[in-house]
Amino acid sequence: MRRRFILYLSALLILLPASVLAQTPFWDVFDTQNTVLPSNQINSLSYDASGELWVATTQGLARRNDSTWDLGPSLTGIGLDSDYISEVSFYDGGNALWIGTQLYGLYQLDSGNWIQQGPTFSGTNDIFSDPEDGSIWVASESGLRHFDGNAWTVYNDSTSRFPSEKVKSVKKDAFGQIWVGTHPFGNYPGGLAWFDGTNWFTVNRSDGLPNSFVNDFTFDSSGNLWIASDGGVFKRSINNNWQTFTPNNSALPNIKANTITIDSQGNIWVGTEGGIGVNTPKGWTNFLATNSGLPDNRVRDIIIDPLDGTAWIATENGVAHFDKVIATSTSAAPSLEELGHRLKGPYPNPVINQDMIYASLELSTAEDLRIDLYDWQGRKIYSWISKSYSAGMHNFKFPLSNEFAKGLYLFSIKAGDAHTMRKIFLQ
Repeated sequence: MRRRFILYLSALLILLPASVLAQTPFWDVFDTQNTVLPSNQINSLSYDASGELWVATTQGLARRNDSTWDLGPSLTGIGLDSDYISEVSFYDGGNALWIGTQLYGLYQLDSGNWIQQGPTFSGTNDIFSDPEDGSIWVASESGLRHFDGNAWTVYNDSTSRFPSEKVKSVKKDAFGQIWVGTHPFGNYPGGLAWFDGTNWFTVNRSDGLPNSFVNDFTFDSSGNLWIASDGGVFKRSINNNWQTFTPNNSALPNIKANTITIDSQGNIWVGTEGGIGVNTPKGWTNFLATNSGLPDNRVRDIIIDPLDGTAWIATENGVAHFDKVIATSTSAAPSLEELGHRLKGPYPNPVINQDMIYASLELSTAEDLRIDLYDWQGRKIYSWISKSYSAGMHNFKFPLSNEFAKGLYLFSIKAGDAHTMRKIFLQ
């Protein structure tokens, strides 16, 4: 009888869908078997101003709202031959959906209809929407494109000191300078470059960059530059010292690093061709299909939920959600309420035709207080308060700039070791 039960259980496990077996502690996997995702090949992830997650796949677009999945409008419905979407991003404060296609350039979703934006080009690799001036930067296989709201400018291998037309990623640093990561092409060296608004300046092998095939990069809170490349992960400190991380000297699972991001605790997440590597203050760890709920080791994108700090991962076999914050100490930062403080606000919420928002905070002990505002992608856009306050009740009012676009923002309060973040909507 026991043998018969074991044989039955083995047969049942063979018949169960892979998506069911993939639900391991702290991990959830979403694919074509348990959602309406049009494909399991996931290229890009992005949040809109309402906090909804959008997913770009090789066969179309999907959206996750809380626990519900919906399909996005089809490109073949407007006469295009392919629904291959390589990038999804949001423009105009997170309210305008833009996609980058593999063959047809950029499209914007306008009242449910796809409208082409700019000239046709192939191979969109990255889209950066600048929250400060409202412009948009597009990295592609045929150069870097910039839309200032009125006209397009293209930077490519004919631009003075531009490293290559094979542009893989584009971001902005804390000083307002645009950076790009590129691959070598023809006689052009590839590597990194940054733009001061007038001229381009390169960072390549002659400057200490170990590998010129730069796929992605990011900046940490100390100003260090982290680079994901075909030759591993590189860290350039603010004093220009270089460190190299490969599978030979760390737990990085594969030498080809495709994407890199930083979570709410300051940990560095790297998606590679062989799984995920995470650099913490305690060293490197990794997540593989064999030791976690990761559905596939080929990782294309990683995005951090701006509200709860958890990680969403785009793979070649579905979307994975790691529903746990990797704390940099023995425990995650407690909330204000857990330490006896009481927060009321921010209010009104949503904000409708108001130029001021308010909050009240009762501190149980004297604390160093910091209050910041972040956009829907977790980028800090305004610092309101950074000073010490005594125990007791404190009332605050915060001015809203006319430059703030409508959409979702994150209201962040840190009081000593405690931290609370709340959504606020501008309508």
